[in-house]
Amino acid sequence: MGDREAVLDAGVQHVEITDDRAAAAERVARAVPGLTPTDVLAAPYALVGTVDQLVDELAEHRERWGFTSYVVRAQAVDDVASLIGQLRG
Repeated sequence: MGDREAVLDAGVQHVEITDDRAAAAERVARAVPGLTPTDVLAAPYALVGTVDQLVDELAEHRERWGFTSYVVRAQAVDDVASLIGQLRG
């Protein structure tokens, strides 16, 4: 690959900017059999929380799994825009 840096994408299935992270994680977990709210909050495929929490979480995901970019569903683009502003700042 030469000098190019590898890109590792994460496919995000759910984005929810909220002050009530626990309640949102509970809702997401109920929609998927066998999933717990703890699973939702720990996994890179669901981003649930305040913008500040999610900025920190994205940094943790990069460190833990090496993710360098994320793919989100079209309906999450507006929510993700607020994250991008924080990440660049």
